[in-house]
Amino acid sequence: MNRAEYLRNYIREYFPKWRRRNPKRWREIKKKYEKKHTLKFKNLKARYNREHYLKIDGKYVRHDKGPRPKLCQLCGKYRARDYHHWESNGKIKGIWTCPRCHNLCEGVDQGLDATYRELRAKLDAE
Repeated sequence: MNRAEYLRNYIREYFPKWRRRNPKRWREIKKKYEKKHTLKFKNLKARYNREHYLKIDGKYVRHDKGPRPKLCQLCGKYRARDYHHWESNGKIKGIWTCPRCHNLCEGVDQGLDATYRELRAKLDAE
């Protein structure tokens, strides 16, 4: 066992006991750390908000759609990062998609698929 493994094991065993014995000191250390690393905690909060809230008409609304899946629900290839909601009037119904499929869904919602089919039919007729 090298020194790094020894220290890792020591911290795993000893540190939780120390925190329980010294709650006041632990709170002080946590506050000091959070103050020093404010950007890190801002990013964590932003990530939490992206996963648990939707921005609808400029307001954040908590959604109950469960945890975000790892992969896109349409293609299943890429990481699901965007939530496409079908009704923009505040009702939260939709799917988790990758950015690529999200753009596709937005295009379909705006009626671009019909325009695409018409243009393709014209080109095929020529």
